[in-house]
Amino acid sequence: MITNPLRPFVPAIYAVGIVMLLVAIGDYSGQLWPFRPTDVGWRYGAVGIFSNFLVTPVFALLLIGAAAAVGGHRIMLRILGVIGIGFTAALLVSIALFSLDALQVRQQAEPGAKWLTTISASMAAAKLLMAAVVSFILGLGTLKASKVIGGPERQGRERTGLVVGTS
Repeated sequence: MITNPLRPFVPAIYAVGIVMLLVAIGDYSGQLWPFRPTDVGWRYGAVGIFSNFLVTPVFALLLIGAAAAVGGHRIMLRILGVIGIGFTAALLVSIALFSLDALQVRQQAEPGAKWLTTISASMAAAKLLMAAVVSFILGLGTLKASKVIGGPERQGRERTGLVVGTS
C-alpha cells in the first residue's frame, strides 16, 4: 500500500535534479575553457558567469531535497543539508574574493567603462548573495526535515540495546 501518492515519482525527481545539476556544471565548465585562474580578468568573468548559472543548481538541489523528503530518505536530506551550508560558505568567500577582483578589473578599465564594471560586479555580487541566502535556507530546511522524516513511525518503535544474558 502506497502511503504517499507522490512516492512513485521519487526516482524521476531524483533523475531530473541530478541531470539539471550535471548539465549546469558541464555548461559552466565549458564556458570557462581555457582555465586561467591566475588571470584577474578570467576570475572576474568566471564568477560573473557563475552568478548567471546559480539558479539551475540551486533549483536542482531543491528538487533532490523534495525527492528525499517525499521518499523519506533521511541520510540524503542530511547530505543535502551539509552541501547547502557548505555551498553558502563557499558563496560568501567567493563574494569577498570577487569583490577584490572587481576592484582590480575596475582599475584597469577605461575611464568611460568604470561605471559599467561597477554595475555588473554589483549585480553579480547581489546574485551570489541571494543564492547564498537560498542555499542556507535550503540547507537548514533539509537538516530539519531529516529529523522529522519518519519521526512518528520511528519514535513509536521500541529501541532496544544490546541484550546481555544473565546466568
